[in-house]
Amino acid sequence: MKHSLSAAFQSVDITPTDSRRLGRLGINILIPTHVHWPLSARIALFEQDGLRLAICIADLNVMLTPSATELRQAIACGGKLPVDQVLFGWTHTHNAPTVWPWLTQDPDFTYLDFVAEKVETLAARAAAALQPCRLRVGRTEAPSISTNRRPLYATPDGRLQVGTHGPTDIPSYVKMEGPDENELLTLQAFAKSGTPLGGIVNFAMHPTCTYSETLFSADYPGPLRTHMEEQQGGTWLFLNGAAGNLAPNSSLPGLSAQSGAERAEQFGRMLADHALRAVAQSEDVTCTGLGAQFEILSIPQRPLTSHTVETARHFLETQARKEPWTGNLSDQLYGYAYHFHHRSPAVDDWLARDIQGMWEWRRRVGERELREAVPLQTFRLGPVGVAAFPCELFNEFSRELRAASPFKHTLIAQMANGWHGYIPPAAAFEHGGYECCFALQSRLIPEAGEHMTATALRLLARLK
Repeated sequence: MKHSLSAAFQSVDITPTDSRRLGRLGINILIPTHVHWPLSARIALFEQDGLRLAICIADLNVMLTPSATELRQAIACGGKLPVDQVLFGWTHTHNAPTVWPWLTQDPDFTYLDFVAEKVETLAARAAAALQPCRLRVGRTEAPSISTNRRPLYATPDGRLQVGTHGPTDIPSYVKMEGPDENELLTLQAFAKSGTPLGGIVNFAMHPTCTYSETLFSADYPGPLRTHMEEQQGGTWLFLNGAAGNLAPNSSLPGLSAQSGAERAEQFGRMLADHALRAVAQSEDVTCTGLGAQFEILSIPQRPLTSHTVETARHFLETQARKEPWTGNLSDQLYGYAYHFHHRSPAVDDWLARDIQGMWEWRRRVGERELREAVPLQTFRLGPVGVAAFPCELFNEFSRELRAASPFKHTLIAQMANGWHGYIPPAAAFEHGGYECCFALQSRLIPEAGEHMTATALRLLARLK
């Protein structure tokens, strides 16, 4: 006989107290001047019949799998559960520290250790607060808020090429490469007394409203969670879905914010209004058992040619001599007309340096084919499935996964348990754009997304 489900929702502040940097994959290393919206780590801990599952989401930018594993181990220790039953993810706000010690000049791992201590204590608090509960799941559409950020342009040589974040009001614009994202799901827990314990909002969109401002900010997930807590009670988490090709809609009707901080608050409030509508039409679900599956895939990186390496090296040498560069570097490096549509010199420099770094990685490993250990994880909460991906997954995959999932309700988390770059569909590599340009942020084979999605579906089916 199944016993009742117990749950606890808790949060802790992880805003740095020192002059911590914002590391954005090497483009900018900035020191914020103030805090717009505090950064936090939040946990939802579930228990039934002696089995525990933890979902912990922090307001952080990005980290590699080894650092994510350390934080999962800290949560497992505090919450007294196996590490494979811990999902640790991050909202991917671009105004939080990148937990990447060698990138952000923190070789002593001070911030990683700070966060580890915080989340271990957080998990212990949650374990002590577990109480019997019931769940409700809601779903709604939130149209026009999260839009595809990959416009296709007709080039003079007859190709269709993506220029990421490009305009749609110029003659060469043809269409957007993929769909926008509308689906928003909520998972809410109540104590037996009816007291709200907290909930999860699952939606897909890059948190980049405050990107241009030098400040710490949870971006739109901050005001979204706060508004949900004010209206519903308890502690709320934001689970960012497959947002690799999605951005806040800067042309959204009614968007009046002048600054990034104001824009984040406006987007957060709009999403909260949609989430409240999902809550209002949510349904009770019976938790018939918990479960977890964890599997590590071995996925190769894409080949790196001598032409690409030599072109990047020559470009950097030319820049060092302060000489002009002739031609389109993106086309010369990748065969793509664009990375970002505006072809920023700063991005040219960053990608060229990254190519040199990728070459050094391969040179030091010395293998013909460099493969990465990619963790895939799924949870079962009765009729609710959760699929976690360690990457910036394109939303075409989430649509495919939800349509084929054996669960009535499926939550999808990206940037969870690790980071292996952008994962576009294989067809997107014909169009190029930033997310397909080979560098640290886009390095796995074009078929990686298909492998990950198929594995997630297989693990969900095993849980079902």
